[in-house]
Amino acid sequence: VPLLAAAALLAVLALGVVFIHGGGGHVAPSAVRAAREYRLAESHDSLAVEEMIRTQNADGSWCNDFLTRRNAEALARCPDAGARVAYKKAMRNLRVRGLL
Repeated sequence: VPLLAAAALLAVLALGVVFIHGGGGHVAPSAVRAAREYRLAESHDSLAVEEMIRTQNADGSWCNDFLTRRNAEALARCPDAGARVAYKKAMRNLRVRGLL
């Protein structure tokens, strides 16, 4: 009986370690990319603006409505000509879809 209890305790501890560490702590590349996309609007440097323009879809959106609004607001404050074009595309997308 004591050996059975010790084995059960060891199994519970092993499962706890697996669940706490998430099976190795691997973070999916898509999660890293998504986190970076959401931080771009907070950064006001030219590299962030270039990345927002580069990742904008042809229809003027980004991956979802929230990110499209957020990036459009950030681009509205940029004097760069490319940022103005990207802002207008984003606003047109939101307007056509009835989100403004």
